[in-house]
Amino acid sequence: FNMKKILLSALPVLCAALLMTACDDDDNATANYSVPLDEAVGSYTGDKLQINVGGQSVLLLSGETAQISGSDANQLTISIPDYAVPGETGLTFTDVKMTTPLFNVFEGTSSNASRDITLSGELRDGRLTLNLTPTYKSDIIGVWNLNLETDDFGTATLTPISIETEQDISGSQFIVQILGVLLKGSMAVVNIDFQADGNLTATYNSNLLNDMMPALSNDTIHPVFVHSPLNAIKWYVKDDALYLVPNLNLMLKNDPSKAQLGPLDPGTITTVGIPLYFKKEGDKMTVYVSKEQTAPVFGLLSTVISMIDPSFELSLGGSSLPLRSLLEALVKPLIDAALAAERFDLCLNLVAGAIPEEAPQPSEEASAAAVKRLEAFIAQQ
Repeated sequence: FNMKKILLSALPVLCAALLMTACDDDDNATANYSVPLDEAVGSYTGDKLQINVGGQSVLLLSGETAQISGSDANQLTISIPDYAVPGETGLTFTDVKMTTPLFNVFEGTSSNASRDITLSGELRDGRLTLNLTPTYKSDIIGVWNLNLETDDFGTATLTPISIETEQDISGSQFIVQILGVLLKGSMAVVNIDFQADGNLTATYNSNLLNDMMPALSNDTIHPVFVHSPLNAIKWYVKDDALYLVPNLNLMLKNDPSKAQLGPLDPGTITTVGIPLYFKKEGDKMTVYVSKEQTAPVFGLLSTVISMIDPSFELSLGGSSLPLRSLLEALVKPLIDAALAAERFDLCLNLVAGAIPEEAPQPSEEASAAAVKRLEAFIAQQ
């Protein structure tokens, strides 16, 4: 009996000792993730480097490298590959602090007049992961929608799309204005949101093809609102220009070769971005492209129109229209005017403030069907 009592009394002590030993072993194993500063310093590339911007993994090209340098764990320098953050070259974080709780952890910031970027990262098993979060400082941040202004008689004085040029292009200007009113009436684009983290998102009508004809005749439309995904397009402002940077890997399902960009270089637009001009006054903003930017696109578009089969018909709202004839009547005069003018600014006019999505919402099945119709139409082009 006494021996049994002694064993029972010793059992908790034995269990505690075993538990402490196991914890010790775990702690020692976990601590092995941490490396000394002189081993952390160096270059990281290939499968030894992962960079995320705003939570989205960045596709790094072969040979692109991040560098850790310094001899003080509280004042390290980390350099980032060019364009890992859209538009950023020579991005360097100084005074980065490295701590080693269980593995190497890095924290730092980089700031200038137009943005702040925070850095957090870790080094584990020789692989460096860096998370970058930009926050931009610009008065264009916020939600915008297409601007349509009318006078007391209901005549449009400013439409969502307009042209500024020295030439008399009243015919082409009228076509563009009608197009702008049509886009507004069909709720083609409801809201455009310039977010502080660099995301550009939009709410648009995926049932646009079926709503264009009713909108033209002021009949009831049946919009199906869709929100564009985060990280599909990023924006930034530099040297008084607005740059849009599309994520072709996300938009084209990880196959950028599918991009048909004509004179635009995919390597440039996914790094530097597509440059646009803009001017903002109060709650109104105009984003525009100049002739230098539009001329190559218009030249390509003119060639594309001439290659369309004359018998091909486009179905809109139950009506069938010959696409080539339609484009030659509506778009070709605009192209000719753009190529002939000395100055030709194609403008998108916006006004601040979100438009409530109050239009009637169809069923999920109808919404899915509308999206499929839109995708099918794009695939045919």
